[in-house]
Amino acid sequence: MDILKEFKNVRVFSEDNKPSLHKPILLLFALSQCYQNKRRLTSFRIIDKAFNDIFVAFSLPGKSTNSHYPFGKLENDGIWEVTESKYLKRTSVGHLSKNRVIR
Repeated sequence: MDILKEFKNVRVFSEDNKPSLHKPILLLFALSQCYQNKRRLTSFRIIDKAFNDIFVAFSLPGKSTNSHYPFGKLENDGIWEVTESKYLKRTSVGHLSKNRVIR
């Protein structure tokens, strides 16, 4: 597995030529956890608060945080793991239900 290639292949949603920062922020957060020798798998509850704080600081005003969006989407990109993903409800576009991942 070529990790740089995997990161380059991550698809970032863009609207009106403005990229959505959901995936990049979650990936940067995960990389910071690796750098600090934290556990590889972390519960959504723990990530949710940190993600929202970071997202608000770096994203465009008025954008919804929706911290659960990149979880399912990054898994579709092949660079993320969601425990027991096949049992979780998804929307038609692949977003995981926040009520299901927060448990």
